[in-house]
Amino acid sequence: CDYRISDYSLGMKLMWKNYLHPEVAFSNGCVIVKNNFKGATRFDYPLPCEEDSDIEGALSQIEHYCMEHYIPMIFCAVPESQLSTLASRYRSLQTESSVFDDDYIYRADDLSQFAGKHYSGQRNHINRFRNTYPEAEWHILTETDIPLLQRFFERFSYNSVQKSKEAAAELKYARNLLLKKNLFWACAGCMKYHGEIIS
Repeated sequence: CDYRISDYSLGMKLMWKNYLHPEVAFSNGCVIVKNNFKGATRFDYPLPCEEDSDIEGALSQIEHYCMEHYIPMIFCAVPESQLSTLASRYRSLQTESSVFDDDYIYRADDLSQFAGKHYSGQRNHINRFRNTYPEAEWHILTETDIPLLQRFFERFSYNSVQKSKEAAAELKYARNLLLKKNLFWACAGCMKYHGEIIS
């Protein structure tokens, strides 16, 4: 997927499955994902998965489904590059955007160095972490780390959880995802300090 939006990632769908209730269909060489949240059915923009995929055909399938079930056709997290396709197809298109729903894309070089004034806050956090935990080491998570993860989540506190239902839900879903045997082993890591997970 080259849409560069986290909503289209497998990790996002698995982590938030109890919130999004995603369902998947394949049509016209595309993946069609239907989500059900906040009392409405919302579709991801069709994702081409074959060489001869037909996004227009997939959109027609979504239209047919919505008419058949008497529901409004709502798309969620549409890639900016695809908005013109929807605008030319639907004359009464209405769009909404919220800074709270935005993804953040960083250049890998920026994150490896945190160079410049813009990243001074991140550099300060890293320096404070290194000073507090000088012997901390990066560790790739495996299934054998589940007891350590459980202890980590028992100790973990997240200030914004008290203030935000979304932050509390995100923490809960992250915990559930990481504590299961899953395909993220060898793709997720942690910082260990004296044999315990600290981050």
